[in-house]
Amino acid sequence: MKIPRVLFLILFGIVSVAQGADPDVLSFHQAYVEYGRGLMTPLPRVIKWIDARNYLEFKGTQILSVDARSGKSRVFLNPMAHPRLVREKVRIQAVADTTADQRTICLVRNNRLVVYAMESKEWRVLDTGEGGVENPKFSPDGKSVAFTRSGDLFVTCLDSGKTRRLTTDGSDVILNGYASWVYYEEILGRRSRYRAFWWGPESGRIAYLRFDQSKVPVFPITRSEGIYPELEKQRYPKPGAANPTARLGVVDLRSGTTEWMVVPDDVDHYVAFPRWSPDGKSMYYQWMNRGQDHLRVYRWSGPGTEARQVYEEKQDSWVEFFGPRDMVILRDGSLVIRTSTSGWHHIYHVDPAGHVRPLTTGEWTVKSIAHVDSSGRNLLITASRETSTMTRVYRLSLRKGKLQLLTPEPGSHSITPSPDGRMFLDSYSAVNQPARMVLRSAAGRILRTLGDSRTPAVARLKLDRAELIRIPTADGTMLPALRILPPDFDPQKKYPVVLAVYGGPGAASVADRFPGARGLSSFYLSQLGVIVVAVDHRGAGHHGKKGMALMHRRLGYWELHDLIEAVRFFRKQPYVDGKRIGITGGSYGGYVTALALVKAPEYFSCGIASFSVMDWKLYDSVYTERYMDTPEENPEGYRLGSVLEYIDTYKGGLRVVHGSMDDNVHMQNSLQFLDKVQDAGKSVEFMLFPGERHGFRGPKRFAEARYGLDFWSRRFFNHPWTE
Repeated sequence: MKIPRVLFLILFGIVSVAQGADPDVLSFHQAYVEYGRGLMTPLPRVIKWIDARNYLEFKGTQILSVDARSGKSRVFLNPMAHPRLVREKVRIQAVADTTADQRTICLVRNNRLVVYAMESKEWRVLDTGEGGVENPKFSPDGKSVAFTRSGDLFVTCLDSGKTRRLTTDGSDVILNGYASWVYYEEILGRRSRYRAFWWGPESGRIAYLRFDQSKVPVFPITRSEGIYPELEKQRYPKPGAANPTARLGVVDLRSGTTEWMVVPDDVDHYVAFPRWSPDGKSMYYQWMNRGQDHLRVYRWSGPGTEARQVYEEKQDSWVEFFGPRDMVILRDGSLVIRTSTSGWHHIYHVDPAGHVRPLTTGEWTVKSIAHVDSSGRNLLITASRETSTMTRVYRLSLRKGKLQLLTPEPGSHSITPSPDGRMFLDSYSAVNQPARMVLRSAAGRILRTLGDSRTPAVARLKLDRAELIRIPTADGTMLPALRILPPDFDPQKKYPVVLAVYGGPGAASVADRFPGARGLSSFYLSQLGVIVVAVDHRGAGHHGKKGMALMHRRLGYWELHDLIEAVRFFRKQPYVDGKRIGITGGSYGGYVTALALVKAPEYFSCGIASFSVMDWKLYDSVYTERYMDTPEENPEGYRLGSVLEYIDTYKGGLRVVHGSMDDNVHMQNSLQFLDKVQDAGKSVEFMLFPGERHGFRGPKRFAEARYGLDFWSRRFFNHPWTE
């Protein structure tokens, strides 16, 4: 449960700036609690475009409809004018779903499905039968709502109020339209919120995934509250263990029958991401083998037809599913895809016969397909073309492959195109330029400035002093890095360094982007007299897929190799104290941190490893096997990549942090590490956060921030940290 912000303010005695605080110094509360609220002007909170000219925006408690070109707005929805919404304490930002016109919402109240019509103010609690309601989703025509419950898929007709059960075999091990955990975490993504069904455009069919997780091993997680702990049983496949078996079906709402999609005759596989064609006549879906080096895309053309393969890809390292921003279905049935077969992510056109034609080439990366115009002749893409740390927007001609830069400003751009692509909202920032939001024409011309977050406080608090650098390695590879020096930096002094890391394949941390609200913690740490650095290794994405592929079957090697190169670089700088080098990270970053302390203690004096993988045999199957294959196929890679393998060379200085109910990286990882360290008679700090999952929320998040600052103060300055 989230604690309201007002309660946070009471708990921590915050107003907006603590009484007596130095206005020229960033405070703990500004950096960790308020996330810079009041220091920078917030950009407009745009929800979505509602047509080619207008978009919706949250402002205060209201939703406004804004004319994009003129900026004129009108109230689209004022929840305070709806007594039932006020009485029920409905947060419009948190409703389960809305119709396409945003005029009707659905939500779950007391395990019941509720539909509320804005114009008539009608509040309907629908009779959906016994049990709770999960993931309600309106049909495209707004006349029905589909949802899941207890492993089955249901649909409710809003006109009649009748609910139909579309599947009948749901249980704790059979899930229809509701994702098994590893699919939610590693394939469909957390934004799916476990929803694994997709309406057809004509509102008469629903594609859904059916999971059989009966053979997936159960991992127990204990809730420690109360007198007797509660046991939570999680179906969690670890490398080499049985995965959930997935099937993709399409249910016809008129007949209630499901037609199952054909996949290769290999039961150990993944199937995901059904996508309907614009006219709703065809559906495309993807299949991948368990080894994750072979991908196929199929097109199904309706009942009674056999699915036909339209694209196939194999790579020596691994392949990746095409997510929503990696594949576009054109009106003629051809595809535009973003893939890395050349060693760099680029755009390709796949015609209906399966012929593949490259549209972009070179040693640079296309980040996403943002939009295809109604004519199907041009795409908007985001790409890091000039330098790997910048992301800018380009128009790409499908016919000629011609590129046109639309956002010339340096930095990192993120866009939201209008439905017809004639305008787009562009939010961008650079490492020393706080975020701005502008409206641009299809040609990139700025039509209107919507917001600029820079304020005098940015200069006053020296929040624009981060800098991008490149660190050379012995073999000539240049590593991107971001460095934040103390605000009173004196090159004649010696400073400790903290490397903030993540390190997963393709997961770059360094970008020409303003650190923003979350990055204020780095500025706060630098105020204490610490140089804060982020460094991306060669597999982080800046060097294309060919750089990432170096990590295949050897996680841990290049991450640590390149971080050591970075430490050697900083030790040569006259202002760095080479004996005070710290490292910190969470999740994969926690793994890299722990590995650095146990395997290379001569380079790293201390570190904080949060909710860390300590041995890849303990993490989930999909993520780990993508990069490492199974333990049976790659025993040496698993051994060399395990933190537990290097306890003999560990010299202390590590702080291990974990939540007791982490269902992603299980606390088992930290416990096995502690067991070996204790048996070896070596020192380690450990902090357990009861009831917390992967990452911390509420008061415990602030507590961990304080504990972390105290750790660096004791390690670097020999005294406890005080605000």
